[in-house]
Amino acid sequence: MHAILEKRGGGAPENKLLKGNFLGLVLNLLKFKKPILPCHPEGRARRISKKNKQEILRFAQNDKKCAFTMAEVLITIGIIGIIAAMTLPSLIGNYQKKVTVERLKQTYSILSQAFLRSQVDNGEPREWDLGRYSKNDSAALEEICKLYIEPYLQMNGKPKRGSLKNAGWKSYHLLSGEVSERPSINNSAMYIMPLANGVSIMPSFNSDSSGKLVGLLIYVDINGPAGPNISGIDGFCLSLYFENAQLSFWGSGQSREYIKQNSCTRKTGGVNTSLGCGALIFRDNWEITADYPW
Repeated sequence: MHAILEKRGGGAPENKLLKGNFLGLVLNLLKFKKPILPCHPEGRARRISKKNKQEILRFAQNDKKCAFTMAEVLITIGIIGIIAAMTLPSLIGNYQKKVTVERLKQTYSILSQAFLRSQVDNGEPREWDLGRYSKNDSAALEEICKLYIEPYLQMNGKPKRGSLKNAGWKSYHLLSGEVSERPSINNSAMYIMPLANGVSIMPSFNSDSSGKLVGLLIYVDINGPAGPNISGIDGFCLSLYFENAQLSFWGSGQSREYIKQNSCTRKTGGVNTSLGCGALIFRDNWEITADYPW
């Protein structure tokens, strides 16, 4: 430090650094690698005259650094908290959408392969002699599942016949907020099959206007009894028609605009207003797009 203060150069008779010359201050700061104006403990840079060598030495020995005040720290934390509050819901929502699509896609693949293997062993569904069954016959539904579906799936526990309510579901709603009737948690004719991937499927009979059985409706809940239990969010519907053995999402034969307006919507108006959401995701190349009623 003494060497710095007594430095001569450039033909000048003496060093102007500490004489109050602002230009000299800037030039010397640029010349020396280490600043010679230490930070004052109170946060102010002090101009130290050449006469105060002892004070310079004291500052050099202490070499104290400036720090943030408590108020500055709290303000910074507050700003970070506000930004996090604004971005976290979006990040969580995007993650949930990704998980939903992946589980739905995986379950669709599992069921498709299971039905293909079943047809190899048992023939096409139109040959299963299902006309003898009644759509309200839960014992018949269990029999069909045990013969034609269950042996071709990897299960996580034993299937149950009965209502969703008795199996642990607390509620089921449509996107509109209305109580769902497809599926209904009070329908005792359900057959609940927990898959190894954590998804629950619930087949039920599907009949035409005359009451004839034409296939199965297969409700899919990607996380079982866990919430939110909303059709279109964690609940979806597949259909298997016996005549052509085609497995598809309910309503997939309709146009995208029709699905958006009628079968995957938050509008009120009936039991089918949320059943087409799986078809919409499938149609959009396995993606929940920006206009999806999430």
